[in-house]
This record gives sequence, structure tokens and C-alpha cells, in this order.
Amino acid sequence: MMNQYIDPKTQKQMVALAAFQVLLRPGSYKVTAGGGASGGSAPPEATEWVTKERNATVLTALLLKIVPA
Repeated sequence: MMNQYIDPKTQKQMVALAAFQVLLRPGSYKVTAGGGASGGSAPPEATEWVTKERNATVLTALLLKIVPA
């Protein structure tokens, strides 16, 4: 995920990048390439891991990176 914004202190344009690390229950998901399950919202080189089961995922990490635009 990527989002552009203006830093309120420095007034510089910045880009915030986010990534999630998630554990999935074995056998509860399917893997698609190129954003197949999301209707094409993912880039062609992306891999999606999709599950419809409740409680099949555990968020283990949120990674954030902020860089100048």
C-alpha cells in the first residue's frame, strides 16, 4: 500500500509505504497471481493470498516506511 501526503511540519511531500505480515491457517486460502481475486486492483507482478474463512488469519507485523516523494 502506498499513500502520498504533505508533512505538516516541513511542508515536504512524502510517500508512506505499508506492508502487513500475516499468518494463515494451512489449507484455508488460495493463491492467485496478478490481482485475480481483487478484481485487478493489485499490480500484475503481485501475488494475492485469499481466504473467506473467519479466524484464519493472524496479523503479526505492520511495517511502515516514510520517504520523500
